[in-house]
Amino acid sequence: MELFRQLGAVQREFTALSNRASARYGAGRLEQALDDLSRALPAHRDAGKKLPLGDALYISSLVHLELGELEEGMRLATEAVDLALELRDHTLEGYWLLALGHAQRALGAYAEALTSYHRSATLHRRLGDQNREALAWQGTGDTYLLMQRPGDAADFQSRATAAHSALGDTWSQAIGLDAWAAALGGGDAEGARSKRQQALQLVAAFSDGRAVRLREKLEEQLRQPGI
Repeated sequence: MELFRQLGAVQREFTALSNRASARYGAGRLEQALDDLSRALPAHRDAGKKLPLGDALYISSLVHLELGELEEGMRLATEAVDLALELRDHTLEGYWLLALGHAQRALGAYAEALTSYHRSATLHRRLGDQNREALAWQGTGDTYLLMQRPGDAADFQSRATAAHSALGDTWSQAIGLDAWAAALGGGDAEGARSKRQQALQLVAAFSDGRAVRLREKLEEQLRQPGI
């Protein structure tokens, strides 16, 4: 950002700012991410650059959803997907649909969320992006669990976790294992415990705030009898 500022490359400076917001979101630093986005979003709008604007909207949607601001998360995700449709860009559409699916799920619109995840998975399969296809499967599994369909939830988390493992994405694999354990629940307590133990081993490599919270949650669950 500093180098771009010195060079007068304003748009690239704000793209780097959006990327920092994404990194801060990933680390669980939500307020810092919002601070970056409060500067990046207006700059992208003023510049009329739709691709970086859509990426910033995507991250902003995820941050607001995690903060419990569901309607704002939905508004931002919808705007991002609308931009992708306007650009007729399937790569962007598939990616930004993930945020829309998350927002729809958070608001209890499960059928709509499943449609968004299915569309995202289909687009990513055509594009050969196995990682993002697996993220769409994870979203599907999370939605099925909320719909009280644990069998379907476990099936999709199993597929997503296997894909992330094959790709070497250990963080997404840990998230998938945790979700898979939740889907197994009391119906397979031993299997759920095994998944949580595997997830705990994977998150040991990470030290950011989000990883620390996941590790603490897993350790607490593993201390409880029958879980």
